[in-house]
Amino acid sequence: MSIVSVIRALALACLLTVSAAASAQQLQQLSIQTSAYVFGKVFPKDGTAFTVPGGATVYAPNYRCCQTPNQTATMDFRAGAGSSLIDPTYDYITSNGSYGIQLEGQAKVDGLDLRGKYLTRTVDGFLGPADAPNGIVQTYVDARWEQKVYVETSLEHPADSFGAILMGFTLHGSFPAVSKSPSNLDLEIANTSISYHARFVDTFGVSHFSRVSNTAYSYAGPWPGSSTKYGKLLFQYGTPFTLSALMYGWTQDNASADFFGTSNISYLELPYGATLQTGAEQAGLGSRSSLYGLVVNSTTLDDPNTNWDFANGGGGFTPPTPVPEAPVPWMLLAGLGVLNLCLRRRSTQRVRGN
Repeated sequence: MSIVSVIRALALACLLTVSAAASAQQLQQLSIQTSAYVFGKVFPKDGTAFTVPGGATVYAPNYRCCQTPNQTATMDFRAGAGSSLIDPTYDYITSNGSYGIQLEGQAKVDGLDLRGKYLTRTVDGFLGPADAPNGIVQTYVDARWEQKVYVETSLEHPADSFGAILMGFTLHGSFPAVSKSPSNLDLEIANTSISYHARFVDTFGVSHFSRVSNTAYSYAGPWPGSSTKYGKLLFQYGTPFTLSALMYGWTQDNASADFFGTSNISYLELPYGATLQTGAEQAGLGSRSSLYGLVVNSTTLDDPNTNWDFANGGGGFTPPTPVPEAPVPWMLLAGLGVLNLCLRRRSTQRVRGN
């Protein structure tokens, strides 16, 4: 072996060692944080300011939060008609106890799934659900996570180059029917939104931020119960970036929403040959499929789904085509047909054997 060959081999080995050490250092930086919040607000319609304990002008009963994975934040505040909390804001809203108020909520980060369930009620002491004439009552839920994510460099994807992850995310839930007051139907609102963000500072010192989101409203026509959207998130190879998610929802005046079933990532398409490392997996919050649904790689290096076009706002993409499931009756008939064919072959073999 020539001296030049030896030098080349040593240089390559040194480069691989440095690259492996850099990757190990990057992976040590991966982490995840979660939080869940539920709170309520009661405030005057006419903007009258009151001073309540603590000096606030917004009433927030039984505020709860938690920052432990898989722990549920809860709120259950009930004050029936005829009761008074000796709180000037509350007493004004309820006309000194003529109306009762109920605020309930649950929020949870379950693995990477975001869950929220919440309702708001103002109840007349005699007629049931009604709109308190002096005020507005709202319930809020907030569930979020933030983790470090890393895509390694390779010959196809050198350091300092950029790529994109095509994400599919699904919002599941319902807006249950409630008894509404005939006086202020337009104010009885419930909505839920889920959004994902990617942000990082690249090796050139430039900050980048990309976002995809999905929102459901109770007053925007029939809600199908489930909606999946797709979007691209920008990253730089070899640079850890922050991937975060937020579910935020609120109800106002005798409205409710139930999105506790689950709202989650259902699809990830990574660039050709790319490997993804995430803080959630390192923390043991679940398997890759349970955390991210279907995870695939683009089949070509220049696939627009996973290449970011800075001149075109990220560029276009083509969502995956869902594979339709065969109807159960046809599947049953097909299975019976296969079973019948097997029995015929076995019977024929026995006759021939005799």
